[in-house]
Amino acid sequence: MFWHTQRPHGRWESAPLQRLANYGRAHGLRSLTDLDWDDTDQRRAVTREDVYIAQAIAGALHPLYVTPDETRELGYVLTEHFGRKLTGCAIRIDLTGVSQRWLRDLIWDHLVAILRSPSCPRSGGTSTTCAEPVWS
Repeated sequence: MFWHTQRPHGRWESAPLQRLANYGRAHGLRSLTDLDWDDTDQRRAVTREDVYIAQAIAGALHPLYVTPDETRELGYVLTEHFGRKLTGCAIRIDLTGVSQRWLRDLIWDHLVAILRSPSCPRSGGTSTTCAEPVWS
């Protein structure tokens, strides 16, 4: 929830947060990342706002629950794993559009080498946009 307070956002009322806590406790969930929103029973048990809040919190927790090696296997790079934040851009670089596994892995390795490089800026500045990635 702290993550939510650090960005521009709408308000989260306490009632939906309490419903999520009650639902998690009643179903023995260890984390909101344990929720399966494809399960119709879970979707019926909470409101649309609850689902939105749970997905936002789980999305913020995602970088904490996966390792860089796991993201390589799944075909994406999380820039936060390497201490980088690209202003105005998603923290996830999706490589799943590259159908050849060997090429996707090669691209992943290249991007990660750039992100780990000491010469890579830690964040995008005013001259850096998503159209001009910091690693180009």
